[in-house]
Amino acid sequence: MSDYLTRATTALDGFMQARAALAADARALAQRGDAPAAPLRRAVDALERLDAAATALRTSFSHLAHTALDIVDLQTRLEGESASVAAGLRALGEAVESSPPLRAALLPGSVALEEAAAALASATFPSAVDGLAAVNRALWDFRGPLWVAYERVLADVVGRGTLTPQQVARIEQPAAGIRSRFEAVDALLNELASSPFHDRASILRMVREARTALQRALTEARSKATDTYKPFHAVLRRAEGVAERVLKALSRCRVPAFPGAAAVCEVADCIDADRYGSLGGSERFALLNILAALQAVKPPDATVPSLADGTYLRRIFAVFPDRIYVEAAPPLLTTLAALQERGTFAPAPAALHRFREASLKQREHRKGNLQFSYDRAGDLVRVDIDIDLYRGPVSHLFGEVLINQLTGSTTSQFDVRRILDGRGVPPIAGFEVVVPDA
Repeated sequence: MSDYLTRATTALDGFMQARAALAADARALAQRGDAPAAPLRRAVDALERLDAAATALRTSFSHLAHTALDIVDLQTRLEGESASVAAGLRALGEAVESSPPLRAALLPGSVALEEAAAALASATFPSAVDGLAAVNRALWDFRGPLWVAYERVLADVVGRGTLTPQQVARIEQPAAGIRSRFEAVDALLNELASSPFHDRASILRMVREARTALQRALTEARSKATDTYKPFHAVLRRAEGVAERVLKALSRCRVPAFPGAAAVCEVADCIDADRYGSLGGSERFALLNILAALQAVKPPDATVPSLADGTYLRRIFAVFPDRIYVEAAPPLLTTLAALQERGTFAPAPAALHRFREASLKQREHRKGNLQFSYDRAGDLVRVDIDIDLYRGPVSHLFGEVLINQLTGSTTSQFDVRRILDGRGVPPIAGFEVVVPDA
């Protein structure tokens, strides 16, 4: 938990600094009178909403740092606060994009805020397991209202003296057993949420153990349908219902089995092991999808195997839930120009990217196309590489990928992987998505 909170609070600090810098830009713009008042006022209001939402998030981090709550508990509690951040970002993006003068003046700060928001999202919800939130909520129902209901019934029974101490002990023992089964599932979720390096065998083993624990909890609850346990029958039935919800949600989870750093660096020497190891699940998923898509594009020069080759990509220096930033060699631009002549790539808007000198987008597919937005920087080229789910305009500021990540959803990279699978693009370094019931 300490590592989680350290990363999350550091990311929140960066987000609040980026928000403050953009708010200062907005105030300066207002003083100059260079932008329409209405959209500028909406932008300022959105920035104030973001300040309040980020402050609430910081308060939650501060309180939870001193409690016994684990990562799963924390993420369940933070869904509301992070959703408020997402709502503020959406409002800000709409205001900035509604006015060309506002967009021109606030775009650099908005891009910086978007990057900081992506880091915050990845730190707050580090897992890339699809379906984990549904399991979290069901477990929260058990540990929260359901366990409170059990304790109230127990207190009432003990207070009225209707059961002997021996009978109460016989009730408490199976109740503790049922609780321990749910705690075993919680331990599984915390491991999946905090440590993304699992292979297929370990994922299936953990899920199997969680299911076994829940099945035992169900059996234990159903065996107590006697008159002695009658005051607790309603609570036991609710426990059965929660267990069944957890089992159903577990069966629907999709768990990325991320390869280790050594395996990734072997096929992509543009990223170092330490940086890869520091990435959250959604960032790692995006990186592997983009690298796989790059390897599928063959340059006109037959001596170079793919666009992921070291001839082009020198160093990945930032990774986000939907894009990577790369230092590349100038031959990349020559090859992209040749691919443009062949009709593989075409010019695209780059205005909403950090690097905006020019942009080229793959045009071979209806969706899942690579986009390169770049700036020349001396002897190197700085490139923003992403994969758009649909052909069309460049993604809006604070787009759906970021909004979904802030609300705990990471399905977009699963969609990208499904598109790549449909095109026969193999994952790199043995990466795979594990579905327990598949």
